[in-house]
Amino acid sequence: MKSMRLKESAEPVVIDDQLIQRALEENDVRKPKDSEQSSAHVVHDKLLPSQVTTLKLSFRNIPQIDNIIGFDSLTKLQLDNNRIETIDKLSHLTNLEWLDLSFNQIKKIEGLEKLTKLTDLSLYKNQISVLENMDTLANLAVLSIGCNNISNMGNLQYLRRFKHLAVLNMAGNPVCSAPEYKLYVLVRVRNLKFLDYKLVDKAVLAQAREQYQEELRELIEKETAEEAQERVEEQRRLRLEQLKLANLQTADTLFDDMIREDKDFSRFRVLELVNQPFAEYEARFKDVVNVLLSEMQEKHTVKIAEHAEFRAAVMRIRNSSEAKCLKLIEEHESKRKRTLREVRASLPAARTSLLAGLKTDIEVLYDTLMDWEIELNEQFEEFMKQFDQKLSELTTQGAEIVRGHFGKLRELEQAFHSTVSTLATVEFAKVEKNELDYQLGDEAKQIYADKETLQTILTSFHDFQLGQIDGTEEGLHKYASMWMENTLESERKEEHQRNRNRVSEVSLLVDYVNAQLAAAAQ
Repeated sequence: MKSMRLKESAEPVVIDDQLIQRALEENDVRKPKDSEQSSAHVVHDKLLPSQVTTLKLSFRNIPQIDNIIGFDSLTKLQLDNNRIETIDKLSHLTNLEWLDLSFNQIKKIEGLEKLTKLTDLSLYKNQISVLENMDTLANLAVLSIGCNNISNMGNLQYLRRFKHLAVLNMAGNPVCSAPEYKLYVLVRVRNLKFLDYKLVDKAVLAQAREQYQEELRELIEKETAEEAQERVEEQRRLRLEQLKLANLQTADTLFDDMIREDKDFSRFRVLELVNQPFAEYEARFKDVVNVLLSEMQEKHTVKIAEHAEFRAAVMRIRNSSEAKCLKLIEEHESKRKRTLREVRASLPAARTSLLAGLKTDIEVLYDTLMDWEIELNEQFEEFMKQFDQKLSELTTQGAEIVRGHFGKLRELEQAFHSTVSTLATVEFAKVEKNELDYQLGDEAKQIYADKETLQTILTSFHDFQLGQIDGTEEGLHKYASMWMENTLESERKEEHQRNRNRVSEVSLLVDYVNAQLAAAAQ
């Protein structure tokens, strides 16, 4: 208690570089082990922030979290026994697995959303009244939140989401005084091994499940349904991602999009005669689109494979050329060092001859390296020519697939339009003769008010659908061409930059050697 009073009466301390350095020194993590860190990574006998994995800032009288910048490798952080009121400025510490914020003045759980690797969290002895804002902590195994202000039994349902939670401390919260507290928690936290410092008794667990069996059954049924829906959504998300990679997402939703965006469709759909033809049209349309997507995804996969094969081939010749050049440079450097030692030990007449030989050597080295660079560039261009040809063939094949399937979509739209137009014309005649055997709604009566209105709606719908089909097809063709152009251009730019860098490096090497020779000649 004495230390706590001293802490409360002391001046607040700001987290800064000096405080962090003192903390590292006090906890013997100032120097890395030889086997783990190279001395090249240590600056003035200090660890770089990115090297620190554990940081203890306990009992420092810290009022707020701040300045823990660059410590992206932290897995364990202790900020217990301070004056912290708000959890913030931790979102960049995404590798944290262990976080201690016990014995502070925190009123609300927040700021933990990005810390998805957390397995152990302590918020013991704070002023928290609600379990919340921890939805992303799916790996949480240990939660200590005792001696807070949690009083709502229903709020304990929040713990259900932590499927790996094995150790829970709630002791000291008002809610713990409720008779049903323990059984309520045991039913909801499915894999709990320790509750409030005690091993979970199997008999008590069985009692809890018996007492809440109906509620538990409903809970499990609800969760099963939610998990099934989550799997469906995840499959849908993955499928959409795959379609986006090939820019096929617009084709995937084409039918639904063109129906949703057609302002006349709602008027058109009130005609009962439309229902069956429309259902058949939708089913056939989507069947064609699914075949299109399957074939185009397969074609895009082949493109990606061809690109990967091209990249691998280019890297092989670059690496081979790099190794050959380095070997030649090393041989030249070794010879140059030996000759320069001879120069320093020789008479002036001999020195001139030796330096002239080195001058010739560097000129030969330059010419050889430039010849090899030209050879490498020619090999690259040959690979590019083959890659360009393969991509062109695949793009042409893809365009043919798109044209074929979109031709089928237009045929389906034309057939649907013809069917509905014929049915509507027949029904219009019956309406005029008052021979219709069922009662029309008010909106349908407006459509059948005159033949021109009917034809206008039918034609407008048809034209809009064809426009959407044409636009989507055009977009697919443009993307395929753009993807090919961008891919080839990117490879050429990379090679151009690599070539410039290589020429610059060789020129710098020659200048350096010539400067050495000039100095040796003096």
